[in-house]
Amino acid sequence: IERIEYFPDDDVLYLTGDIPSGDWGTIGFKMEKWTNWMNGTRTKAWTVNLPYFAGSEVPGKNRQKAICFAGDFIFSVGVETRCKVWVYNASNGSVVGHLEPGPEVNGTESTGWVDIPMGIRAIKRSNGEYVVFVEEDGFAKVLMFRWAPGKYSSVTGVNVSPDSTSIVPGGTIQLTATVSPSDATNKTVSWLSGNTSVATVNSSGLVTAVAAGSTTITVTTQDGNKTATCAIIVRDVKLTGTQFDNITPSDSNADGDKAFDGDTATFVDASTASGAYTGLDFGSSKTVSIIKFYPRENWAARMNEGKFQGSDDNANWTDIYTINTNPAYAWTEVPVNVNYRYVRYLSPANGYCNVAEIEFWGNPLRSVPVTGVSISLDSASIVEEDTQQLTATVSPSDATNKTVSWVSGDPSVATVNSGGLVTGVSPGSTTITVTTQDRNKTATCAITVRLLNTVKLTGTQFDNISPWGNNTDGDKAFDGNTATYVDANDAS
Repeated sequence: IERIEYFPDDDVLYLTGDIPSGDWGTIGFKMEKWTNWMNGTRTKAWTVNLPYFAGSEVPGKNRQKAICFAGDFIFSVGVETRCKVWVYNASNGSVVGHLEPGPEVNGTESTGWVDIPMGIRAIKRSNGEYVVFVEEDGFAKVLMFRWAPGKYSSVTGVNVSPDSTSIVPGGTIQLTATVSPSDATNKTVSWLSGNTSVATVNSSGLVTAVAAGSTTITVTTQDGNKTATCAIIVRDVKLTGTQFDNITPSDSNADGDKAFDGDTATFVDASTASGAYTGLDFGSSKTVSIIKFYPRENWAARMNEGKFQGSDDNANWTDIYTINTNPAYAWTEVPVNVNYRYVRYLSPANGYCNVAEIEFWGNPLRSVPVTGVSISLDSASIVEEDTQQLTATVSPSDATNKTVSWVSGDPSVATVNSGGLVTGVSPGSTTITVTTQDRNKTATCAITVRLLNTVKLTGTQFDNISPWGNNTDGDKAFDGNTATYVDANDAS
């Protein structure tokens, strides 16, 4: 504890302290207010953190040196902060604002350190004005501030609207904070996301969804630290679009639109055994992350080998997922991550497009499809156990899904990891292929692995030999001449 001040008329005690080791003479970085100190039950009204930062040179340091309690406010001043005065609301400890030297005293450039324990004093005049005196040592003067706060209305609460919502990844929603009472003097608030990997929030309350999950956005008032929360769920949604098909139904209640009517009791039943399809046109390219389907009751086998496909022009189709078994009579959920305008279910041979329900889930925001991919090298030559880093560049640069996978045509010659790092295994040739997750675009690099060559090593020769003759020293073993030799004077 560094400062204690007791007001007997109100039976209120103020304390400051918690000084870091070695930081002598400051008031610390915590302040508390206690009520009923001498009479009744002592109660801690609040605890707040005081400004404190000692990690830079003057004037960046911020260590509170002196403090004064007057009327409805508390005033503190820092050692090296050029006589900047912090003003706190005595009822709840919140920061009201600051008083700073103005042009009348040539501003902060003509003010210096406050280095005495009682370097600030304040009084409240009968007209409500506060007069604050600060004694600074750098230029040997006393500064006087005059401040008329007027009627101060404390914050009693805050609400946020909406208090819960769901959005898709990449989407945004504006939250609005309403501070009470409406005439509160200080309506400043701050925003915080409980999990920024799910959603972020800026200083104005604009929430941006990042990835699927849930988090809580909290708004806090500067005056009184009142809080309110909004529960955020980030998730994909069921996509909608214009239904299309090539189906002539077996009856009027079995057309292609039955796959999207939300009823698992209805179903599609084409009059042709093979080649029938039903799908959705989203109107523009959308990110599809999940495909869900429910088979026609008693005819699940007719979906085996059926395919889900995507297209941008409703003419050229790419396989997204192939059903390779008889599905259960329940919802089957398949994770995918593709971007297409058109998606469809294509019936297998003798399948009659029998399906009860289909749902496509994803992000309704417009997506940017992949158009191609390239590799940093078309070919490379490495030796056994050597490595070569390959880098894939997905086009366009703003493509929504840039995920790629790597594969080696012959892992016995060279392997490649998920990051494109190639490692030579044995002499030979192979091809490294990179494939985009969106639209299966590919690029290749030809890899040649050479035998690891050996070289004659060199170094500084040494021995413990006394030669028998002038030309038989230890270095003769390394002179490259088989006609010379080493002959030591000692036998062993």
